[in-house]
Amino acid sequence: MNTQKTIFNKLFSSKTNLKRNHKVSLSKIDELSEMSSQAYGNMEYALEKFYEGRELIILARDILRFEEPRPSFVHDELMAISDSLEELGLDIPDELKEVSSLLTDAEEKHNEVYDQMENLGINPMVDRL
Repeated sequence: MNTQKTIFNKLFSSKTNLKRNHKVSLSKIDELSEMSSQAYGNMEYALEKFYEGRELIILARDILRFEEPRPSFVHDELMAISDSLEELGLDIPDELKEVSSLLTDAEEKHNEVYDQMENLGINPMVDRL
């Protein structure tokens, strides 16, 4: 038992003397430092992408707000021409049918953009974003 006591005393009672310029680093602290640095970099990148996205959303909103001509205006004009042609007993020309098809596509895209903006919680008709 005396030998065991001697071994424990030597193992646990000796001090390690390090020179002043010797740097001691703990792996857990290094790991946390690396994780913090990575988290900061990720948030910096996310913020950069957020601002880029915000600019694109503002652009999309402005296009929708100041869209000229509005599909509803074109639709009303198209209907007025169709009604006039019917009153005169004339056939609707193919060009008018093509415009009607293009208008339908434009209205669908208009509604899709509007819906996407609303899905993001953005009212395209509001001044501030």
